[in-house]
Amino acid sequence: PSQLRLMLVDDDPVFRLGLRIWLEQTAGYRVVAEAGQAGEALTILQSRGELPDQEVWSEADESAVDRQPAAGVTAIDIDLVILDLGLGAGNPDQIPGLQLCRDIKTRYPALPVLVLSIEAAPVLAAAARQMGADEFALRGLPVRELGQIIERLSRINRPSGAVADAASPSRSAVTWDDLSPSAFAAPPGLVPG
Repeated sequence: PSQLRLMLVDDDPVFRLGLRIWLEQTAGYRVVAEAGQAGEALTILQSRGELPDQEVWSEADESAVDRQPAAGVTAIDIDLVILDLGLGAGNPDQIPGLQLCRDIKTRYPALPVLVLSIEAAPVLAAAARQMGADEFALRGLPVRELGQIIERLSRINRPSGAVADAASPSRSAVTWDDLSPSAFAAPPGLVPG
């Protein structure tokens, strides 16, 4: 099987760096794209196929300056997005993580999205799923469990080496207005028992 190619979207460059190191050195995945803002993430996904063979890094990512692109990896080669739920929090000029999740799943419905959050509130997990997230997990989750989630997600709708396009089958598009109180019911297994 081919190596799983991941895109990290988180506005904390230190967290992205730590996660990238673990994913690449310990778990054996490839982080082929990073973004610190929703707009950057959408640009990377929208430019797929238009970029030369290169890894794609956030312009604000200083840790990527010395990295050498891997041959044969383009923006189209993204198998899974790991997205920070708190992306853009406190900044009205930024697209929030939930909206970015919805935008990604609307445009690329077969592309799995894992949403990470610092809070375990069932309402957040339900909101993330309502916006199209394939999985919701805590940022502080033990890395072994995170790896298991990534492996599980890699088996759903995995486009053979390419980000799925909008023509792929999908869930129906969800809008912010669709988030009724009943949408926030805790998913099974999330509520401590």
